[in-house]
This record gives sequence, C-alpha cells and structure tokens, in this order.
Amino acid sequence: MAYQPSVFATIQASFDKKELFSRLAAWFRTDYTLYQAGVSKLTEWELLQSFTTLATKTNIKDTNPMYVPEPSWYEAAPTLELSQPLLRTSLGSDLKNSVELQRVQGQLSALTEGP
Repeated sequence: MAYQPSVFATIQASFDKKELFSRLAAWFRTDYTLYQAGVSKLTEWELLQSFTTLATKTNIKDTNPMYVPEPSWYEAAPTLELSQPLLRTSLGSDLKNSVELQRVQGQLSALTEGP
C-alpha cells in the first residue's frame, strides 16, 4: 500500500474586484480559475515522484480594449518533482521497516483468527 501511486486534483477560483475612482481605469474585475491535477508515487527508497499539470484561466471583465486588447487567456505548465530525504533515513529504511511490520502483523492476525 505504501508504494501505490496516488492521484490528486484541485480547482480554485478567485475574484479580484477593484473600486473605480476614475472612468479611465483599465479594468473593473479580474477572475482567476486554477486547475491542478497530478499523480505521485513513493518508491521503496522514499523517493517521492510527482507529476503535476497546472492550468490557469484569467478573465478581465469590464475592460477597456485600449488598455487590455485580449481580456481572457489560458496558461498551462507541467511540473515533474523528485524529492529524496537524505538525512532522515538511509535510503528508505524507515519505510521498508513499516511495510515489513504491516506484513508481519497481517500474518499474525491470520494465524490468531484461525478457521
């Protein structure tokens, strides 16, 4: 179970509304939507591998085309992350020990339950 990959996803939205003090203001409201999805996996050496795709949509409402000619756009970027704790463990010994403990506890519970 410790080595199985995990999948995650996030959607966030935020709205930034500005007060208009002048009719010459460049925009009135900006909407941001963030989409994030990825998969991560922990190896037996406690190397955490994570691949994430992040996409954002920006929409500027009530804009003056003279200041912002393109009021809506998307941006996307993939990210590959590798994380290895060097000082905490000696190449995954903590994780290997906990997996072995779970295996032994499973065997013991199977023996004690019996037919």
